[in-house]
Amino acid sequence: MFPFSPSFSPEGNLPDLTGKVVFVTGANHGIGYETVKHLARRGAKVYLGSRSEAKGLAAVASLEQELAKGATKGLPPGKVIYHHCELSSPTQAREAAQKLVELESRLDMLINNAGVLADKTVEDQIMRVNHFGTFVITQSLLPLLTRTAQEPKADVRIVFVGSAAHKLFRAKDKNIQFKTLEDFSVDFSKDWFPVFARYCVSKLTNILTAKALQRRVAENNITCLVVHPGAVNTVSDRIPFGSLLNPLINLFFASASVGAYNSCFAAASPLVSQDKKYQGAYLVPVGKIEVEGENARREALQEELWETTMRILQEGSLEPASE
Repeated sequence: MFPFSPSFSPEGNLPDLTGKVVFVTGANHGIGYETVKHLARRGAKVYLGSRSEAKGLAAVASLEQELAKGATKGLPPGKVIYHHCELSSPTQAREAAQKLVELESRLDMLINNAGVLADKTVEDQIMRVNHFGTFVITQSLLPLLTRTAQEPKADVRIVFVGSAAHKLFRAKDKNIQFKTLEDFSVDFSKDWFPVFARYCVSKLTNILTAKALQRRVAENNITCLVVHPGAVNTVSDRIPFGSLLNPLINLFFASASVGAYNSCFAAASPLVSQDKKYQGAYLVPVGKIEVEGENARREALQEELWETTMRILQEGSLEPASE
């Protein structure tokens, strides 16, 4: 039973991905890093998105060493390439997308993995990165994804890494709305855990965006999915004495490698292309369709978020996070 013994594995259940081009945002660590590794092991050419060049290049170097040792069943590993990807401002997100378009003539899989977690020092970044930056880079890469989807035997996927957190705190408020820019910066100071409450709302926006986008791209042969990674240990290497706590943490949390399985399933499993039920679906580990929270299912809210986000971006209402 997940997280201890998932029946799915990238090596055993994913096809040869040779010739496929993949972009994973926020991939220098944790689930993103492992997603890159799993897909590259199946032969894909994977761009590793990272806002830090030093961390991104270090991750690529580490992955190259792992891939050299980890060839599976004689399948030559793919290639991993660092790609600068800063999502804290719309301008930088567009630049990251444009540079990728200049480098590649196709894009088969976009995995929106980047996200700011519940860290009080970056609370103002949560919605900026998790929603707006992700929205912009997806929209900016959509023409390339659409062109790829027109090719024979194409199977183009857009995956949003969401969270079960979209069912918690303010994200489950029936009165939630996204009509103005101010609705994205509501004061959560009276919530029990204000920063996490904002994070929960940002994860709700990921699902709302994916569903609104799916309606817009279904005729273009593109599948959008949202995945919940499950309970994953992505902190033990970031906290004091983490290595000592690992045995205890791992009793209750899956490793980042296993946590990436759901992203890999959504991005590359043949099952997804064989059944339209996966279009716009919310997947829990591994590859299981689950009903989203009530707010995530509200089509009117999905469209409201989409239209308001488009208007805000067109107006240039968002200032860069840093100069």
